[in-house]
Amino acid sequence: MNYVKLRRIALSMASVSFSALLMLCMLWINVIDSDADTEKRTPSEKTGSIVLPEGISCTPLVVQEIASYDGKFIEDGSGREVLNVAAILLYNSSDKIVPYANVTVYTQNCKYTFEAFMLPPESTVLVPDSEGKTLTEKEITRIFGWVTVKPNEYRPHVTVTERENGCLEVQNLSGNRIHDLKLYHRTYISETGVYMGGKAFFTEITEVPPGETVQLYPANYAPGYSKVICFE
Repeated sequence: MNYVKLRRIALSMASVSFSALLMLCMLWINVIDSDADTEKRTPSEKTGSIVLPEGISCTPLVVQEIASYDGKFIEDGSGREVLNVAAILLYNSSDKIVPYANVTVYTQNCKYTFEAFMLPPESTVLVPDSEGKTLTEKEITRIFGWVTVKPNEYRPHVTVTERENGCLEVQNLSGNRIHDLKLYHRTYISETGVYMGGKAFFTEITEVPPGETVQLYPANYAPGYSKVICFE
């Protein structure tokens, strides 16, 4: 995907209603951190003149493109408007969720750091530089990356249905009472098939009785522009 297409992705975010964008970018209190149950996979490093796309060895990650991002910046929680921020298209080639990915990209004179949480399987995520650094050059000389992996499966006996007005109905399909459930979701642009931002969001559910359904109204969930990733 080239520079122009990336800018179109950013512009497509501007087409979302102002209230939806405000929810996505400002009401992010429950943005996730690395999970204690995850394990760090051995880092890998690639040096020399690098032509993208480029896979990061020992991980399922592929850096597909580096380009600039225009739009709302949620990586630091500010939701401020930014222009020409360095961003990568990061692809998770595995059939499992990657809980956390850390990628460092070096150019001749700059170092960019990209952090991404809850990368969906076989999906692409547009990840801006975590500090909002401006893209000044695109010739990559070095890539360093590592991920965490989760040994335990995410909860399989729960379903979610999107209703009107941002309501999510969560049903417990198991025969046991579920406690301390987390629903993870991400911003998603269906027109491009790309998840936006390094951050993922979660909503906590205290309890779901066996066979019953609870309703949620996550403050940072925008119908049509958010997608549930998993339960934990």
